Formats: sequence, structure tokens, C-alpha cells
Amino acid sequence: MATIIRNRERVTEIFYSIFFTEDGNGGFSFPCDEDGNVMLSNMEDPAINNYNWCVEHGIPARIRKERSTWTENARAICECGKEQKRGLGSRDISRRQALLKRN
Repeated sequence: MATIIRNRERVTEIFYSIFFTEDGNGGFSFPCDEDGNVMLSNMEDPAINNYNWCVEHGIPARIRKERSTWTENARAICECGKEQKRGLGSRDISRRQALLKRN
């Protein structure tokens, strides 16, 4: 018999990026907070150079709010003391649904 130590849960992460584009077909995107403050300390030098170029050249920018959602599997400990994942994660479910549609 296994003992559940963490129930399965749905997790949503919200993050922001500032997106510079002139024509809507491509551009530069950099991580930022919800007010558009770019996190330069988390960026490599080439990305910082690109960000500075966009600002210096007056490229139009907008802040994008993005969301990533996934299911964390439940965790259990079996009688032997070993931790186990329980249930299907969202990726497993999507893969399973795709296989069912093929058959």
C-alpha cells in the first residue's frame, strides 16, 4: 500500500516579456516584469546588446503576458520507502489522447 505525500495539482506560471517589432512579422523579445522592466542581470551580453539596440533605435515595444500551465503528478511513498509518481501528467495525457485518435 502506498501513502500519498503530495496530491496531483494543476500549476500555472505567469511571466512577462517585452517584445520589440516594427512590422509584426518578427522582432526581439526579452524577459521583464509586468511593468516592462527588463531583467538585464539574467541576460547574456549578446541579448543585452540587442535590447540596447532596440531601445536606441526606437523600435516599438509592447509587454506580453504569457502563461504556462501543466499538471504535476501526485507523489507517494510505497511500503519499501521508495518515492513514486502517481497518475498521468498532462504531457502523458496528451500523448495518450493522440494515440487513441489514431486507432
